[in-house]
Amino acid sequence: MRNGWPLLLLLVLLIALGCNYTNDNTTTARGTSESAATSAARPAPAAGKLGTAAEGSKIEFVGTKTNGRHDGGFTKFTVTLDPVQEDISGSKVIVDIDTDSLWSDNPKLTAHLKSPDFFDVKKYPKATFVSSRIEPAPSANATHLVTGDLTLHGQTKTISFPVKVATTAEALDVTGEFTINRHDFGISYGKGRIHDDVTIKIAVRIPRQ
Repeated sequence: MRNGWPLLLLLVLLIALGCNYTNDNTTTARGTSESAATSAARPAPAAGKLGTAAEGSKIEFVGTKTNGRHDGGFTKFTVTLDPVQEDISGSKVIVDIDTDSLWSDNPKLTAHLKSPDFFDVKKYPKATFVSSRIEPAPSANATHLVTGDLTLHGQTKTISFPVKVATTAEALDVTGEFTINRHDFGISYGKGRIHDDVTIKIAVRIPRQ
């Protein structure tokens, strides 16, 4: 019997190890199943990756005057969010706009807006925005308040504006509407006839990567 003890102990040890291995597999399988269910219910995370605005995103403006209004915007721009994540409070937004891509609802006005009287696109071919802070700010029309530096017409000013962020499995959709004072950026043509405040409208889709 003594000679049989080592063999018996070895068999017991192997059985114990086999039970542990089976238990580990069961735990892993259950964890994978729960993770898959969670993934199906929530948008897939993409933290740590940079996203660029998709085609169809819009940056537009509305200018008003004593006898009417004009709509316009830009057709060439990039909007990046780094990283792309559920809570954008920890992200940074960078916007680069090609000012020569400006358009309006009137061809003659478009040419005038590009001139030195307004955007002076030859002298200032780029407008930029770089966020310094993004804070949760839930309200009826917004989820976050974005603060950062807007450089336009050679002038840089710190601005804050509300945005609404909606998340899906495919993308983050960011929309917002706010006003800036054009005189803050040295665009003062038509004072008294053209109103000071210009409404900015953004509708940006950042695809997950």
